[in-house]
Amino acid sequence: MTTLCIDTSSITCACSVVKDGDISADILINNGLNHSQTLLPSIKKVLENSNTTMAEIDNISVTIGPGSFTGVKIAAATIKGLAFERNIPCTAISTLEALAYNRENDGLVCAVMDARRGMLYNAIFRIENGKAVRLTEDRQISCEELFGEINGKEIFITGDGTDLFKKFCEEKGFNATAAEGDFRFVRGIGIYKAAKNCGFKETPHDKLVPEYLRLPQAERERLEKEKGGK
Repeated sequence: MTTLCIDTSSITCACSVVKDGDISADILINNGLNHSQTLLPSIKKVLENSNTTMAEIDNISVTIGPGSFTGVKIAAATIKGLAFERNIPCTAISTLEALAYNRENDGLVCAVMDARRGMLYNAIFRIENGKAVRLTEDRQISCEELFGEINGKEIFITGDGTDLFKKFCEEKGFNATAAEGDFRFVRGIGIYKAAKNCGFKETPHDKLVPEYLRLPQAERERLEKEKGGK
């Protein structure tokens, strides 16, 4: 089975071709939120590097959030275009679940993404025999509330909110283990493992939509103005 794995939900762009469970070609670009410029060239590059054509892709697995509103939209729209034309099955993956696979040994994983305004996108998982077992739903949560759940536990923190949450924990006197380098971001192999864990459950192309967990900023500002005008 040949899988194309895509993520643009954070500041990085991840793109991988996985053949029968092994990474054949892999790109992780960390140059900010320029996904509209980097995603298609990255897809082209990993296909070339793996000597693969789109006709040979059996599945496209893509993260649909939570994360950057614009980034998630770019991935969803791009994959819809590629998959619909060729009738390629797609699998929608939680960004946080893909992050959970950054822990390579068994144990608890706290996946955190910076949701701004002192909030985090978060889910907690347990890695058991190489599989992520979900312990919470994807959610938006404060650092204080999350700390209350994980305080004192042997837990591995990963995601682009790692520095923010680890600093908060240290200020509370708790030194949690944190991911380093590229293991703070979604990687292609994590997307693949999450997709495999759900049996590459097919998501209809018209259902391949972003999962935001909160309203976009423009919509929040509009509602605040309306509320203030009452």
